[in-house]
Amino acid sequence: GRAAGRLLGSDVRGLAVECVLVEEKLTIARELYVAITHDPLVKRPLVLLSAAGGIDIEEAHAAAPGQVLREHLDVPRGLATDRARRLTGELPVPPAVADALASTLAALYSLYWTIDAELLEINPLAMTAGGALVALDCKLVIDDSALARQPKLPAPAPTGTLLERRARAEGLVY
Repeated sequence: GRAAGRLLGSDVRGLAVECVLVEEKLTIARELYVAITHDPLVKRPLVLLSAAGGIDIEEAHAAAPGQVLREHLDVPRGLATDRARRLTGELPVPPAVADALASTLAALYSLYWTIDAELLEINPLAMTAGGALVALDCKLVIDDSALARQPKLPAPAPTGTLLERRARAEGLVY
């Protein structure tokens, strides 16, 4: 309570903290990483999975490339649950968790495609002691040029420093 109270009204990167989300404390058995992003080299969506969540995935991949599973997707085929299960089956998690993760991954791809995302990343995706999956942090980046096709999405919150926001308002890149 007190920590949240200290955050309210404070300034984070030029933005006032207006609300704080408080979640229940969980016992985490393992942290996973899952992301779907656009690979500009092959011009297709790319799924990234790792049992090494909670860390910088680029560093994890550089240190041990085999820790990060990578699979390009064909846009017309998408990501069916059975294909997602084949991917998640390669992770060192119990079969029930791999099944839940496959369903989550298929749903994430559907969302990624539906809202014209450039990146949909959950890091960490926590596996609790009871085997439940809980997204502890998520990053969603939507293609700016697609915002006009997404009227149901809220307008993007202003980001960046005050100077960056002023420049953007004037049509400039700072």
